[in-house]
Amino acid sequence: MKIAVLGADTELGRRIVNAAEGAGIQVASVVEHFASSIGSGPLIIKEVHELNINDFSKCHAVIDTLSFPRIEAYGADKLPFWHVCNLIRNSSIKLIAVGSSAFLYTDKKRDTFVRDMDGIHFDNNEKRHNLAVEAFLKIKEIHDVEWTLLCPPLVFDLKAYGTGKFELGDDILPISVSGSSYISLCDFCKALVELLKVGGYSCRCVGVRSL
Repeated sequence: MKIAVLGADTELGRRIVNAAEGAGIQVASVVEHFASSIGSGPLIIKEVHELNINDFSKCHAVIDTLSFPRIEAYGADKLPFWHVCNLIRNSSIKLIAVGSSAFLYTDKKRDTFVRDMDGIHFDNNEKRHNLAVEAFLKIKEIHDVEWTLLCPPLVFDLKAYGTGKFELGDDILPISVSGSSYISLCDFCKALVELLKVGGYSCRCVGVRSL
């Protein structure tokens, strides 16, 4: 299996590259500026909008680590996600993006997003979560690309090592019996690799939490 990782020079991107290569997956690292060596695979140095379908030659999937984590910089209408969709439309290449907890549902009734849940205050993240939901509502209308949004829970810990165990779910916010909604960066990357192994889920969100 071969994948391309957009934003491979970010902390999240580097960890995904390392986790994928550790699982025997070939990785092409996509960065906008030259950086120190990332992984053992090819390094593609291009602005996102300059990428073309040939850059994803022989790739089974493209991993987008940029769009939702940096949605305030891009805006909902100019995400790397849209450009990749245009490139791989009606192809066999899958698109897996790091999503947001904002557009997971609060329960099985699926009538309330986490963003709108009572008692949740995003403070400085309110704009980011509103943009995320705006983009997600547009993504839901895409049916000619096999996309998956892997969404972290309420707490996404970028520093903790993690338990090494995780649970992949559906489009509902994952919460433990003790009320915890948490994942470490390490566990998130392992979950993404597992998602790659099963081929992703066509046109849907997948929540994940550490166990």
